[in-house]
Amino acid sequence: MRRGFLLCLGWLFFALAVIGVALPLVPTTPFLLLAAYFFSQSSDRVHQMLMNNTYFGPVISDWHTNHVIRLKTKCIASVLMLIMISYPLIYMINNYWVKGFVISIILAVLGFIWSKPSAI
Repeated sequence: MRRGFLLCLGWLFFALAVIGVALPLVPTTPFLLLAAYFFSQSSDRVHQMLMNNTYFGPVISDWHTNHVIRLKTKCIASVLMLIMISYPLIYMINNYWVKGFVISIILAVLGFIWSKPSAI
């Protein structure tokens, strides 16, 4: 029963990580790291599948072994966040409080990403 619950949590956090790839306010990496943890506790097969994934595996491995984020990953994440949020902030959101809230979240996420050590 415990393994099934942990496996469900792993899939939930993996789904949130995938959603985070497309939505700039949803963080991908923390959800991905949580998914990897829950998979490691519940299913070796699914954990290995995640670790061997072309896109997600290296990010998890870098964080797990050295607590670093690759410079290329930082740059891609930063550019995508700024591009995806720019249009709605400029043309769609009229409330200054909402704009300020969204900008503060983006700055917090960017601050977190760039405060971590880089791997080349």
